[in-house]
Amino acid sequence: MVVWGQRALIHSKPVARIICVLALLALLVVGLPGGAVAGPPGVAGPGAAIVSPATGGTVRLNAEAVVIIPAGALRGSSTAQVSIARVSNPPAAPPGYAIACAYEFTVDGGGYSFAAPVDLSITFDPALLREGQTPLVYMYDATRREWSMVPGSAVTGNTVTVSVDRFGLFAVMVGKEAPGAPQMPAFTDVPAGYWGAAAIQKLSTRGVVKGYPDGTFRPDATVTRAEFVTMLVKALGLSASQSGSAFKDVADNDWYRDSVNTAVSSGLVSGVGEGRFAPNTLITREQMAVMITRALGDKAPGAVGASVGGFSDRVQISSWAQYGMEVVVKAGIMNGMTPTRLEPRGNATRAQAIAVIDRMLAVMGR
Repeated sequence: MVVWGQRALIHSKPVARIICVLALLALLVVGLPGGAVAGPPGVAGPGAAIVSPATGGTVRLNAEAVVIIPAGALRGSSTAQVSIARVSNPPAAPPGYAIACAYEFTVDGGGYSFAAPVDLSITFDPALLREGQTPLVYMYDATRREWSMVPGSAVTGNTVTVSVDRFGLFAVMVGKEAPGAPQMPAFTDVPAGYWGAAAIQKLSTRGVVKGYPDGTFRPDATVTRAEFVTMLVKALGLSASQSGSAFKDVADNDWYRDSVNTAVSSGLVSGVGEGRFAPNTLITREQMAVMITRALGDKAPGAVGASVGGFSDRVQISSWAQYGMEVVVKAGIMNGMTPTRLEPRGNATRAQAIAVIDRMLAVMGR
């Protein structure tokens, strides 16, 4: 056993060298940029810590925010600096919401995509909530310049926790109106009595879909495959994939590239053949049905074979879309265009697209 006060040890040249090396390391630690506190992997400092991929760790910013990173969530084998910083002037909140607090979570000073989910917990002022209100966590997309709700928020006392697979700017938001208060239509062409008004307002508030600069939503406008995939990816809270394009007709600078790639990597879409996605082609109802069914996963209902039997045009359903149409009809996600016609190859409108996504989320319990 080594006793640091032992005289023989002090006069040992090898040990003296070790002491010098340790002293030098101590100086280097004190001089780390940004005020980070270095230490054993996973030991948190004031908003920063050096974390090892092999062991994971916990990082705290006082009592305001904390992230728990499990072993294997960080990619590679090198340690990384994980930091949390309060953001005093974040981008404006979506309509109908106010930002309670915002924090930037980074790895080595930037955004990061984890190999496994990590848990973020953020404290908020409960005085900001009206009775019956629940705070939500949103993440900011700097590329699109918009907030998207992070699904799965769990509230305990004055702390909200979510699981995420990437870092960036996060905010806790609360509604500006009390629950049950009359809601003004969000768009000039979507009156309160419109059949899809509730779903349109709900998902536009969540950042799943946006209106137009003139204040309209254009609910009867048609939807392209790229537009629907983007809505679906946002609604599911999937992390955007920034890898190269998976299709020859989706360029790296196309606004929908990340959404299409994310949908591919998540198993939601597979293209139309010959390496193409046909992003600007209008989406059909049966194409929507297949994507929705894949998104449902094990939430899809069973025994669906007879669900489309009452529609006279069921023979028009493409063979590759048969199961998908049966699932969405059985689950109540998609209805017929008339009591007897399903119109599987008809094009969907923006209101219809939002309606099926909203119903999908309900089936999934989100």
